[in-house]
Amino acid sequence: MRYEILLEQGGFLPEADSICLRNVDELFVLPSLYTAYEHETKRPGFVSPFYASSPGHSFLAQILDEISQLQPKSLLTPFMSVGNQALRDFIKKWDPDISIFPSYFFNPTYIRGKKYNGDGPVYAEQLWGTTKSLYENLPDDQRAAALAITENLTEIWQGLQVNS
Repeated sequence: MRYEILLEQGGFLPEADSICLRNVDELFVLPSLYTAYEHETKRPGFVSPFYASSPGHSFLAQILDEISQLQPKSLLTPFMSVGNQALRDFIKKWDPDISIFPSYFFNPTYIRGKKYNGDGPVYAEQLWGTTKSLYENLPDDQRAAALAITENLTEIWQGLQVNS
């Protein structure tokens, strides 16, 4: 859904499990598609899901076209099908004209504990919610609410018309 919103409307969509620390308006001045490296040395080539875009960016359209060809039952984890690993593969395949920020802009503390200590600006702190399984320990009422929202998504998704 993130990529569809960015393709249609453009704008800035931070990760749901990020804590925003400073205004990002200065970052997104050119018409482009923006992301940040996951970590330049620990995970070379891996990028975070896109943070911002101008409307109608052609690379988002290419990604959505390719993703729409996937069969729901063959989908792997989000990381592998539409997330960091998938984006790395799409970037290798198409070499798009996009802007990739240094990891410390949005991922200053790497999942395995390496923390950025430089002088560059940090715009958000990534909590790595799914990766660290932070949602598994939600109180029962919050877990039930989340499940109620998501339990039928596969069936809903399968019922959607696919652009071909």
